[in-house]
Amino acid sequence: MIHILKKIIKTFPFLFVVIFINYQTSAKDRLIIGTSTSTYDSGLMSYLEDSFEKEFNYNLDVISKGTGQILEIAKIGLIDILIVHHEKSEKEFMINGYGKKRYKIMYNDYVIVGPKDDPAKISEAKNLEDALKNIYNSDSLFISRSDNSGTHFKEIELWKFAKIDTLLFGPKYKKIGSGMGATLNLTNNIRAYTITDRSTWATFKNKENLKILFEGSTKLFNQYSLILVNQKKGLLKNSMQEIFVKWILSQNGEKLINNYKINNSQLFYFNGEHYIN
Repeated sequence: MIHILKKIIKTFPFLFVVIFINYQTSAKDRLIIGTSTSTYDSGLMSYLEDSFEKEFNYNLDVISKGTGQILEIAKIGLIDILIVHHEKSEKEFMINGYGKKRYKIMYNDYVIVGPKDDPAKISEAKNLEDALKNIYNSDSLFISRSDNSGTHFKEIELWKFAKIDTLLFGPKYKKIGSGMGATLNLTNNIRAYTITDRSTWATFKNKENLKILFEGSTKLFNQYSLILVNQKKGLLKNSMQEIFVKWILSQNGEKLINNYKINNSQLFYFNGEHYIN
């Protein structure tokens, strides 16, 4: 079901709300998870979906969009649980009463990728600030997702950290308003630089011109949170939300997340506290 929902939203961005509401009225045992594109594109959500449905015989459906977009969808009541990765946006969501509980669940990190010959010499930078300044001071292009995703928000924060105004980039700074896969495709095709989460990079195929050129800074830490949408604005019973939360924050959930690997590389690291009722 995960691929069907994603296709509906992508193809009919302004009509999916009505379709989805009608779809929900006939589905009693169905939990709707809203998540970032990174957890979907990496294959993690399909992996968790299969495990959950086998254990509980509940249908788990997933809506995958950038964090900013998925939070907006949750505000109108079409999502029961969120798995997202931008702390400031998450806290605003909670403060405004849209969420009732928020938990840390897992983490990975961001990396900066670019042409293998590294014309901006960011691989030689001593720290993240210098790496970003090297891109700015070079003739190289930088591709921004510019889609209000968690990765886009992180990118904005990193430029501010480096005291760089992206408006001064001029035509070297390309805003494309696309997901991570499309951003990496363009970055590869025109031999530019971009910031990506490591999980999407690990599963991305079209990267013959690219490589990881900077990684390891604490500023590139990528925390994911689990949010229970306020039941007044949600669609399903509290009990179903609690079942999923207890499951994903259990030792079994920890094992599933930590054991998910691509090419023998772990993509996500559980760091939530085990659920206590």
